[in-house]
Order: sequence, then structure tokens, then C-alpha cells
Amino acid sequence: MKGFVFIGLLIFLYACQELGGDKTLTCPRKSTIDTAITGVWKFVGSKEYNQFELKTNPHSLIILPFNRNEYVLMFMPDKDSTENILMFKAIESRLSVRRIANVQALFDKLSEGYIYYPFKLMGDTLCFWGFYNAKVSNEIDNKKMIKKFILQHFNDTNYFSSVRKYVRIKANLPLLK
Repeated sequence: MKGFVFIGLLIFLYACQELGGDKTLTCPRKSTIDTAITGVWKFVGSKEYNQFELKTNPHSLIILPFNRNEYVLMFMPDKDSTENILMFKAIESRLSVRRIANVQALFDKLSEGYIYYPFKLMGDTLCFWGFYNAKVSNEIDNKKMIKKFILQHFNDTNYFSSVRKYVRIKANLPLLK
């Protein structure tokens, strides 16, 4: 239990360094499950930006539908690891053609806020990244301004924390109907 609390604290402290807010960027009821991103993904590395160090041990990311609008994300450490499974829920927001995961921690209780992770799916490769809060203006403090910022800087690595890269190792997991 102590290990789980410690890992949860590390994730919380890490997430506090990335752009987030109290609400999802779009209405959760308008989000739909995309079967192209469900499955099992193997972490293959990250590219750090802005002297932001993401310490990530080998793991897999399992993305499953939770219901018609939300996903469950499970970060599964490799079998030799002493780390615990981490679980999150996420909904997808689409801003123009840009895709953003609104991610919320599922620990002992549901966290109160969301972290916004733009992502790209290119065949069997999934990349997602966060925006480093130290690079985001303090004046960006509402959902409308956050959406505008994300659209303006979607591909601008000057604002990124790190880009995490995964490759698909299993698709076609059972889905809700």
C-alpha cells in the first residue's frame, strides 16, 4: 500500500507540472470510443523538452473502453518491476482535427482535475505529450483560453514537457456495444 501511495504521489506531482484544468475540454457526452486506439501498447521511449525529465520505466499501456464515452488507461509495469499498476480514465476531445485526451487519475478516489494530453495515432504508433506548465502563461486560466493555446501550440515543442511513444502489441480487445 505504501508503494502505491508513493507512486500515486509521484504521478500527482508530475501531473501538476503539465497543463490541466477542472473540466474536460469538450462535453464528455459528445466523445465516442475510437477502436483504433484501444488495445495494448508497449512504451518505447520518450523525448524530453524544456529540461523536463520524465523518469519512465519499461511498461505497457492498456487502453480499454469504460463506457460509450470514456476509456480506462492502465499503465502496467513490466513483470520484473516492483511498481504498481496505475489507472486513469480519459475522454477524447477534438479541437478542429486535433485530438486531446482529458486524463483523470483513478487512485483511492477520483482526482478532481484533468491533465490535457494531445496525441497522434500513426498506424501502430501512438504518441502523446503534455504542455509544461512553466512555459504556459499564468494568464491562461479558463477552458476557452486553454483550447486556444493547445490549438496554437499543438506541434510546438517549445511548450512540450515530453513526448511519450508507444507501439501496438495487441489490438481487437473486447469492446462495449
